[in-house]
Amino acid sequence: MTAIRIVAAALACSLALSASCFAAETRTPTGYSAALVVAAQRLERAAKAKAPIPAIHLPPAPLGGPPRFSPSLDDWLQKSLAAAGRTKSTKARAADLRTIAASLRYVASGAGRTKPGTTSRGDVEAAVKSILAEPAYRVGATKPAQPQRESLWERILDWIMTKLAQLFGGLAQATQKVPLLGTLLGYAIIAAAVAGLVFVGFRIARGLTSRRVAAAGGIGDALPVDANADELYALARDHARDGNAAPAVALLYQAALVLLDRVDRVEYDPSRTPGEYRRLVRRKAQLIADAFDALARLFVAVAFARARAGAEEWERADAAYSGIRRMIGAAKAA
Repeated sequence: MTAIRIVAAALACSLALSASCFAAETRTPTGYSAALVVAAQRLERAAKAKAPIPAIHLPPAPLGGPPRFSPSLDDWLQKSLAAAGRTKSTKARAADLRTIAASLRYVASGAGRTKPGTTSRGDVEAAVKSILAEPAYRVGATKPAQPQRESLWERILDWIMTKLAQLFGGLAQATQKVPLLGTLLGYAIIAAAVAGLVFVGFRIARGLTSRRVAAAGGIGDALPVDANADELYALARDHARDGNAAPAVALLYQAALVLLDRVDRVEYDPSRTPGEYRRLVRRKAQLIADAFDALARLFVAVAFARARAGAEEWERADAAYSGIRRMIGAAKAA
């Protein structure tokens, strides 16, 4: 009896020691992997025997070092088991249990290989230094921006302003001692400025006046009362032979106006512009409108736009005038 008690006490001590060792192992990566394998085996046995789904819970995952698995793996297991329990087909439920068991075995294989990181601060600093030492990261020190170089005109203006400052500075020093001299000098500067402005205005006005005179040049003056188209045409040919194409073109335009007045198509009026004449001709003498437009455009170009006229312009004006005269003659004969 005493021997039986001694054997029972030894067996109890052995069981307690085994339980404590298993509990210690479940807190290490190896113990965690073993717990997952045990749970997988229970699920496989239940699937093989087509038994009811066993109640299984997993311990929290170890958190030493970088976490590899979520501590809530048990939550996933419970949801998966609940979904498998809702399956009515025994065969399909057994397949779900095998799938869950395979997933647990896969997680257990990964947990057994978990190792803490061995990278030290010195290794990181050495890696950073080696990367920054590469040629791509070698950037030369930036230099301050160079001052912008002055252009030639800026240097000339600076020189002029410097000389003027020296001049007026010297005059100011000289006139400080004699106030009357300073007053006279001020009046002289104002008078010179006014005279300069008057001179500039006179030159501008003279230039505009000479330009208007050159633009007109007698071209486009009012016709005499007893003007004759044939006489004007002959005078135009004389100018053309002398190389004066611009007055020749103007005389042809005036001859066309005389022709229109003599046949009572468009009454001559010296106050009318070429544009007004063109509109009247198009309304009252449609037959010659195109030829008259061509002649009027040439006249405006040489008389007002100061276009240079040559042999080509004269030939075009002569052809237009000849067409006008021919068509007016044909209309009178009809």
